[in-house]
Amino acid sequence: MEGVFHVIEASFVSSSMVLIKLN
Repeated sequence: MEGVFHVIEASFVSSSMVLIKLN
C-alpha cells in the first residue's frame, strides 16, 4: 500500500514539473 502511494506521489511530482516547464 505504501509503495503504491509512493508511485502516485512520484508521478504527481513529475506532472507538476512538466507543467512548470511548460509555463
